[in-house]
Parts: sequence; structure tokens; C-alpha cells
Amino acid sequence: DSLRFCSDQVAAEMAEQPSPAEIAEVLMRKLKNNGKQL
Repeated sequence: DSLRFCSDQVAAEMAEQPSPAEIAEVLMRKLKNNGKQL
């Protein structure tokens, strides 16, 4: 239905443009992983 399509479209747009909080979370995760490797 149209409502589900709209929510899926919004979810896709959010996935393409992650929020600053999500970017920071990913960066912190990468830093922790790099710290373990070093």
C-alpha cells in the first residue's frame, strides 16, 4: 500500500544519508577495531 511504500522510501533515504550520530557510531566502532588490531 502507499503508506508502506512511503515508509520504505523514507527508510531508503535515511540509509543513503546516515545521521551524524550514526556516522560517529560507525567511526568509533572502526577506531575500536583498529585499536584491537594494533
